Parts: sequence; structure tokens; C-alpha cells
Amino acid sequence: MSRNNMERYNDTHSLFVGYVLWIVGFLGVFGLHRFYMGKIGTGILYLCTFGLFFVGVIYDWWTLNEQISAENMEREAYAH
Repeated sequence: MSRNNMERYNDTHSLFVGYVLWIVGFLGVFGLHRFYMGKIGTGILYLCTFGLFFVGVIYDWWTLNEQISAENMEREAYAH
């Protein structure tokens, strides 16, 4: 793998890390996974409202896969 490809690979978000942060943050109520994805605003909102009163946590449980994939695709498009 070339250096450019390695840098691009390292710049993507890991689905595994996203879920680990979701679980470690007591199932997402602290928004650690949001901060990891670069969604600082909703990360702070989750932190202050316990995951949007747990509704946001359930939403993220269902959609975290798509959210991380979309973020990675956006980063990939920006890199080119």
C-alpha cells in the first residue's frame, strides 16, 4: 500500500471504534461516538441531555453503521 493510500486509510473512521465508544459511553448517552465522528455539536447536545433523553441513543444504535459509512465516503470524496 502506498503512503498516500495509508494516509487515506488512516483518515477514515472505524466502525468498530464507533461502536466501542457508543458502548463505553454507557450506550451512547455521553456522545463519545458523536465526537469521534466529528459531530461536535450533537456530541455536546448528547452530553448535556443524556443522549437526547435516550431517544438519540436508540437512533444511533440503528443508524451508526450508515452514519460512519457516510462520513467515510464524504472524507474520501474530499480527499480526491
